[in-house]
Amino acid sequence: MKTSHKAALTCAGIVTALAVVWMRGIEGESELLAAVDSKHHVTHNTEGNSAHKNNQLAVEADAGVDAKHQDASIERTIQLFDEWKQYPANSRPLSEDMYDLVHYERVDEPYGRAISRDTSGQLQASNYRCQMQPALHTLNSEITRQKVSFYCKDDAGQNIVMDIVDMKADGSNPNTSWNVDPSAFTTENSTRESGAGRVEEGYAIHFDNAKASGGADWGDIRLSINYSHPEDHDRVFTMTKSFSFSSESVAGFSGNYREEIKDGSLVIYAEIDIDKPGNYKFKANLKNDSSYISVASHQAKYEPGTHQIPFLFYGKIFHDKQADGPYTLTGVRGNLINLPFSEDILNLPGEEFLAAIKDGKHAQQLSQPVPVGRDYLTQEYYYEDDFSGASYQSEENSERRDMLERLVEAN
Repeated sequence: MKTSHKAALTCAGIVTALAVVWMRGIEGESELLAAVDSKHHVTHNTEGNSAHKNNQLAVEADAGVDAKHQDASIERTIQLFDEWKQYPANSRPLSEDMYDLVHYERVDEPYGRAISRDTSGQLQASNYRCQMQPALHTLNSEITRQKVSFYCKDDAGQNIVMDIVDMKADGSNPNTSWNVDPSAFTTENSTRESGAGRVEEGYAIHFDNAKASGGADWGDIRLSINYSHPEDHDRVFTMTKSFSFSSESVAGFSGNYREEIKDGSLVIYAEIDIDKPGNYKFKANLKNDSSYISVASHQAKYEPGTHQIPFLFYGKIFHDKQADGPYTLTGVRGNLINLPFSEDILNLPGEEFLAAIKDGKHAQQLSQPVPVGRDYLTQEYYYEDDFSGASYQSEENSERRDMLERLVEAN
């Protein structure tokens, strides 16, 4: 079947959309997107009387190149989908380089260029870079203190201890805003080891959330530091960083666990006491003495009371990673997922509902964290052969695979 340039690009868009929706969060998604979204450059010769002919040839060549790469993109999409569907969506392989899943409690901040303003208000770059790093991206009901590290270096990578001129902090959520009392945070000199084994010097700013929250149950705290180089106090730089807090207790893991092999996979149940009803998302990591093995997720609606959260670790993952026990369940975490506004306004008449949304007084936190549960060491010593090595099968995945093949045939 002959395919036009436009049709090939349309098919590429369809495949891209399907792949992103179906394989959200898989290893290799960036490779998938790079393959499908690759761009091709063709030089068009428009000189002299041959302009029209050369343009036409260039368009045909461009279409041919795109069609060729389109075939490769679809094939790569199917290959990635076949790799992804070996395991269920709620039980995926995990490795140390999947940083956001292993180090879920923080977001590593990059070093940013120190920028100042001259007397005319123009921005001026410097030869220094600094980093403000909150220890946690969100404080929950059990964690009431935050530590923010502040370190700087020059373009040669040499550590510099800047002079802090002053600091201020403010807090806000959609309902209110406030200035944080200076007594809520303290500063001290700090050291840490760099990746090269050297010791760096800087500062640690400690927050007492009970004082910093301004009486609010949730919101963001924004810290701004004005600082200067110890040998040049005329130039003052500013750096700002935020973190979130949520003081309301919505649920808590009890620390009780049990385990079983079910249908060839390992299932570990974590007991939890739910205080606030709603839709919850949970995750937990599994590792042995040498490496991370898998991440499990579970999502459901819960009413107040004691519940068992099932974390499924699919059998084939143990085979593929050749991972024997003992296993440790770690990073047992969760969030209550809310509407952006309180439910008490849902039954209001249309105009009153819109007015309530607009005034912002009914806004609520979209995600409320559940304090992290304690680690759990499996009671049985498992071997990889204790689990099934079969690939995951589902009617839904088969239908998706068939649809991708039909797209290839249509192309």
